[in-house]
Amino acid sequence: MSRADVYVFDAELVEYPDVGAAIGVRGTQTLGHLHYGLRRAFRWNDDHLYSFWLSGVHWDSPETEFTAPYEDSESEARSADVRIDQLDLELHHPIAYIFDFGDCWPVVLELREITAAERGARYPKVLERRGNPPLQYVYEDELTE
Repeated sequence: MSRADVYVFDAELVEYPDVGAAIGVRGTQTLGHLHYGLRRAFRWNDDHLYSFWLSGVHWDSPETEFTAPYEDSESEARSADVRIDQLDLELHHPIAYIFDFGDCWPVVLELREITAAERGARYPKVLERRGNPPLQYVYEDELTE
């Protein structure tokens, strides 16, 4: 693998089967960068806690979890600061992800391919979107109007 390798992930919003995206992240970037790409793809605008489970099962054991580092906590070994190319990911193996532990937006990711970076492109990069993501927040007064 080279520094120019880009990991392309397919992301599906679990509760909205027609909503998904493809996101490219350099191998030298982190799960935190993938999280940022997911936020852009699904148009989530607030930063909340999030976790990835490499087992592909949401809320699986801590051994498979890589979670957002807490601002006020000491560095943890299992954080989203791990480089993508250090994770030993397999093509098409599911990865579970949750954004916002309160509202809980579950996503299933799969590594589609590892390819060369586009010359001059910045990553993470949303490569494609499918469907229209739902609003991140819906307020009751908006529902009655």
